[in-house]
Formats: sequence, C-alpha cells, structure tokens
Amino acid sequence: MQKIIGALFALCCFSTAAVSNSLMGAGMWFWIITGAGVFVVASQYIPQLQNVGVACAACLSVVSVGAVLMGLVAATIGGSF
Repeated sequence: MQKIIGALFALCCFSTAAVSNSLMGAGMWFWIITGAGVFVVASQYIPQLQNVGVACAACLSVVSVGAVLMGLVAATIGGSF
C-alpha cells in the first residue's frame, strides 16, 4: 500500500512541477518538487530509506498546506483593499 501511495504522491509532485514549469520556468522549485517526488518513490523500494521518504513526504505536505493557507490570507488581505 505504501508503494501505491508513494507513486501517487510522486505523480502529484510531477504534475505540480509541470504547472510550476509552465508558469515560472524550470527554476529552483521545479527541481526541488521533482527531486522530492523521485526520492519518495525510490525510498519505498529501499528499506533503509523508507522512514526518511515518509518524513520527506510529510514535510512537503505540511509546507504545501501552509502555502495554500498563506495564499488564502494574501488573497483576503489583497481583496479587502
């Protein structure tokens, strides 16, 4: 089950990186998101790296949720002026 979730997470990372690439070009975040996706998938097949891959995916997920929340706050503040 973890391998399937890891593959789905990587697919989401690749699609996010593709959107980032189309909006801003292949910058730093494109490579970070793509690298994290590849690392999470690869870590599911290497037993020594499974916990590190899970921690990386959790960290990227928390940062993503924080980015969405900060975007909502920025839209609220910008929309009130």
